[in-house]
Amino acid sequence: MKRILLLHWFFALLFAQGFKPEPDSELTYRQVLFKWPQVPQADYYTLSLTDIESGFTYNISDNSNCIVYEGENLDWGKSYRWTVCGSDGIDTVYCFDSLSFSISQLPTNFPNNINLLELDEDDYTPGINLIDNRDLGFSVALDRYGSPLWFSDVENEVKFCAIQILPNGNITGTGWEGQFYNTGYEISLDGEIIFFTIIDDLHHDFIKTVKNTYFGLFKVFQQHPAPPGCGGCPSTISWKGDRVVEFGEMGNVIWDWNSFDHISLEEYNPYDVSHWNGTYLDWLHTNSVFYDAVTNTVYLSIRNISRIIKIDYETGDVIWSLGEHDFMLDPYFPEEISNSRQHNVIKLENDNIIFFDNGTHQTPQISSCVEVAIDEISPSVEVVWEYILPNSMFTSSNAECERLNNEHTLISTGSSGNILELNGDDEIVWHLNVKLDNTPVKIMRNERIPNLYPSAFTTILQDYNGEVSDPFVSIDTSHNLRINMVNKGWLGDDFTFHLNDYFYENQEIDSLFVEKYSIVPLAIDMSQIDLGSTNLELVVTSKNAPGYSQELEFRIICGGDSLNCYGCMDLNAINYNPYAVIPDSCEYLSIDKDRSDIPNAFTIQSVFPNPFNSSISIQFSIVDDPIQLEIMDLTGRGVGMLVDGNLGSGLHEVKWNAGNQPSGLYFVKLTADDQVETKKIIYLK
Repeated sequence: MKRILLLHWFFALLFAQGFKPEPDSELTYRQVLFKWPQVPQADYYTLSLTDIESGFTYNISDNSNCIVYEGENLDWGKSYRWTVCGSDGIDTVYCFDSLSFSISQLPTNFPNNINLLELDEDDYTPGINLIDNRDLGFSVALDRYGSPLWFSDVENEVKFCAIQILPNGNITGTGWEGQFYNTGYEISLDGEIIFFTIIDDLHHDFIKTVKNTYFGLFKVFQQHPAPPGCGGCPSTISWKGDRVVEFGEMGNVIWDWNSFDHISLEEYNPYDVSHWNGTYLDWLHTNSVFYDAVTNTVYLSIRNISRIIKIDYETGDVIWSLGEHDFMLDPYFPEEISNSRQHNVIKLENDNIIFFDNGTHQTPQISSCVEVAIDEISPSVEVVWEYILPNSMFTSSNAECERLNNEHTLISTGSSGNILELNGDDEIVWHLNVKLDNTPVKIMRNERIPNLYPSAFTTILQDYNGEVSDPFVSIDTSHNLRINMVNKGWLGDDFTFHLNDYFYENQEIDSLFVEKYSIVPLAIDMSQIDLGSTNLELVVTSKNAPGYSQELEFRIICGGDSLNCYGCMDLNAINYNPYAVIPDSCEYLSIDKDRSDIPNAFTIQSVFPNPFNSSISIQFSIVDDPIQLEIMDLTGRGVGMLVDGNLGSGLHEVKWNAGNQPSGLYFVKLTADDQVETKKIIYLK
């Protein structure tokens, strides 16, 4: 039974590795990244996607082994089977076995009244909308028509409010169990928890920076004298302020800013004092944090004192405050921006800031998006753009304004459940209203993204031949390993190439930047690479998404017009060649040849491919002694003697054809006097 399980595991490893979506997975999205191993000799691929229930099949063709499928023929609550065949342009070269996946049902409380009120197809900024759905317990991605493409389903049943999609395709947000937000998360598209904060009482905002650190807002309470106007308060009450905490990727605290250390207790809103809840004074209620890597500064939106502040990261000092002067002891700017309980400050590329002004304390109450130009030297501040929302979209809390790359503006209107896109002339080009039954869904944040996959890539080896189980690359007369790096993501990315073989592990051989939606060729001169074997593993790592590296196993052989591809691999030199690819040396000059280049190890260097389905190459090195090289089964019974005698010192290679032997686990055994070494190999018919 153990043997059967072991074989099943290796079979699954061999044929499931490199496939996305993973076999038999249950997805919470209809927009799917399909990826599969490269097929030797194939120039393009056909993906056949079948609805298991109806039998309907949809075919997609592509010249790479990576497809971002928009999901037109996929639906919630259904199961699908998919198969990929590779073709050389004339004939089908190879078809993988069918794999299956299913798509979850939508949550029972999914908004059932999503109305597209306006759409200008020509002016709408292409992409989908990542929406937090603040109070429903899950977040969603909707297309321009309001059709759902993804919803969050976090492991351990954590309720999740999305904030930003990251270059690696993961999503940050706030999560909670019970009633209140208390934890910051980074999750995968599939709901796997990648990171979470270990400090309690997180609220409102949690972001990841370009430094790969995390910023979160946390409640902090201190006892202080009650301010004037606090009717019925004891002499000392609990004040609720905020901590801004920066975490490293291991959860360690890097930076910790406490509002009690930098804002005077004399700066408060009398309205909140008069509405003291009997437990604590909600003094600040910070609702957003923004880190600017260019200036190494931090921006906060502080709701209850209607203030935006800029903080020097190095010192923690407040550089300036912007907002209602009534709540400031020493205003930095002579001008007053009459914002009231604003949300979500963002610094723009033009160095202006944009925020959502809720307008709660204004008469009449109006909500608006505001862009402000700031001159810190003069100092002066100027409203350079404002969009006032209609009365029906007034919201006393939440909401966001975001400037898109084409200068359009995306507005989430909080409790009214509306999302707007404005063009550069302030015309509404898209308007969506989201309700659950007849109740608007509170939307604090909406991020427009091209699709769910900012990082989607594949590496294609040129001159890739052989069988799927035993692929090889022919090195040309220029000794180049030729690669096409295909970036199908919507972010440019840096890729690093490492090479593994028997002697040299994790050898960095090249790097390459590839723009979004593009293909870049790369030629690696193998004559400049230290090789200890011709059986190689190329590992390609993305800077944006290091967790999604790609591994390609193959061997290299002589090809093109070259018959020698340099030399040695010993066999008593001058200059023995058949299994040599590029690395030269050896060339023994006399009968008393210098043996410094001869491997002096007694070892089985490599077995390739492993698992194998017909024959396997075994590379080993010895030092003079007579040796035996044999194959044994699980019981220790010999099933093949490959070498019995003296081959001479150096590196050697033999092949074993398993023939009619049953599939299973075998051992390669190398013996010389009192030295013995074995390696496991897997035979799969």
